[in-house]
Amino acid sequence: MLLSAVTAVAKAVPLDTGYRIAELLSEGHRLLSPDRRRAVRSNLQVLLRNGADPDRTTGEVFRNYGRFLFEFLRGPDVDEVPHRFERWDVLEKALARRRGVILAVLHTGNWEITGARLAKAGVPVHAVAGVQLRARWTRELGRRQARAGIRILPPGVASWRDLPRILARNEALALLIDGDVHRRAHALELCGRPVRLPTGPARLAARTGAVLLPMFCRRDPDGGLSARFLDEVTVVDHSPAAIAAATEEMGRRLEKVLHDLASQWLIFRRFFGDPPPQNGSPERAA
Repeated sequence: MLLSAVTAVAKAVPLDTGYRIAELLSEGHRLLSPDRRRAVRSNLQVLLRNGADPDRTTGEVFRNYGRFLFEFLRGPDVDEVPHRFERWDVLEKALARRRGVILAVLHTGNWEITGARLAKAGVPVHAVAGVQLRARWTRELGRRQARAGIRILPPGVASWRDLPRILARNEALALLIDGDVHRRAHALELCGRPVRLPTGPARLAARTGAVLLPMFCRRDPDGGLSARFLDEVTVVDHSPAAIAAATEEMGRRLEKVLHDLASQWLIFRRFFGDPPPQNGSPERAA
């Protein structure tokens, strides 16, 4: 009932008005969520360059999340929002191999709109996702995404068994690699800090022969969205060393994206570990 009411309001207001309301509400979200605020600031302290203010950018992250949430409740595909694909030829070459495509995606911009536009372009899209907004809303939101061409699969063994069949049909599988819904992870250094990235995308590519293709979505100054495909990450074989190497390469491909789109990265948990102790520090001596 509440989801239906909120969705009806989101669809009824003009797009610009909805964005303004979302930005106002996002300030309340920021003020009333100290744990999230601290986590965002911690991540930004790692990502920001040239003396950018993490407190000011923290507000931008919450405002961008408000815009995303408004679009998500209005959509998932919002026709009024301009959307562009960059380097579409990279995706076409990947699909031409007829082994399926694994899209390694970040929580930037609005992935749901990108997925819906991919489906409209004739590329069937599947994504693995856990609870969406609220547990009681997840099933209904999944139905809406399915109507927009995005089939949502819950995390777990059953979904993992279904993934090779999806890729064998030469369809696209989106895996959000900066989330915390994964069973296995590889420790590496990203942006000068220790992180853990899921090895699932590389393991699945090795298992199926699918193309592992990092991509991201960004929100442009004109109010539209752009999705950009990056170069393929090669997985040479099934060995642990090859999986680790591919996972690290996937992280390097997306590292610059995190720096460039820090204010659009919608992660509300601390992502980076503490920096390693310097030589001669008390921790090092201990």
